[in-house]
Amino acid sequence: MRWKKVIEYYHPDAVLIETGKKGIYGKEAIKIAILEFSGLMGKTQMKVTEEHYQKSPDFTIINGSYETTTEKAGVVKGTFLQIWRKTGDKYLLLRDEYTVA
Repeated sequence: MRWKKVIEYYHPDAVLIETGKKGIYGKEAIKIAILEFSGLMGKTQMKVTEEHYQKSPDFTIINGSYETTTEKAGVVKGTFLQIWRKTGDKYLLLRDEYTVA
């Protein structure tokens, strides 16, 4: 996965939350966390299933399940919830919450 590219989709005021744990606020802090995560996981390949979408004029909500095969940590499974906010002419990820099963 191209983690550096992923960061571009986060809103400046985004939060990244592993459900039940302390969240990470702000695009720059999330960038650091994601790059650390990528170092722990190595190469990854993700499969998303059971996706559900809800949309309003300014927000899109996506939730579902994921299964990530990683080079260093084996298979990681869980669920996710994302809230995307319309900012100008594009949507940016405002809330990114996930579980690890």
